[in-house]
Amino acid sequence: MLAFGFFQEKLKIGINYIIEYSGHITDYDNLSPDSRAAKIADIKENQNIPYDYYYAHSSIPQLFNFTTSELNRLKWGLTFLFIAVHFLAVWICVKWWFGEAIPFIKLAIAYAVVIALAATVYLGGKLLGYPIQSYAFARELLGGIQSLVPLMLLAPAIWLQEFYRNTNTSTHES
Repeated sequence: MLAFGFFQEKLKIGINYIIEYSGHITDYDNLSPDSRAAKIADIKENQNIPYDYYYAHSSIPQLFNFTTSELNRLKWGLTFLFIAVHFLAVWICVKWWFGEAIPFIKLAIAYAVVIALAATVYLGGKLLGYPIQSYAFARELLGGIQSLVPLMLLAPAIWLQEFYRNTNTSTHES
């Protein structure tokens, strides 16, 4: 999952970088993939853009085959694919370690609530005139469930619940 996380991050950073800077290039979508890559490289090297560790590494060349709208669709498609992959990984780990401590449907509902909250925050922020801030917060929420962070929260909670239950049971039996 760690290696998958690095791949996922590199892919999404590459997509976001191209989406962000393709808007500075006239007629980007009608350029050849090689021309797109060269224009983005020019921006990266020649503009007065602050250094960004994430964008400082090489891009994934295949991403230049996509138009900006295709990249946007790819980004959101991958977001939901990665949420699904991590959801299944979390569910499998919880089931393997704790049995039926959290049923599949309850975990699915929890993930759906986070997705709904992210959408609500984003739409609410847009309506209130804070689209950049609300998008950033919604991204953080969705980013959290595209990782093993839920497992890192659930596992200790389940262990503590079991410890508390066992402590209370042994106290009452004495």
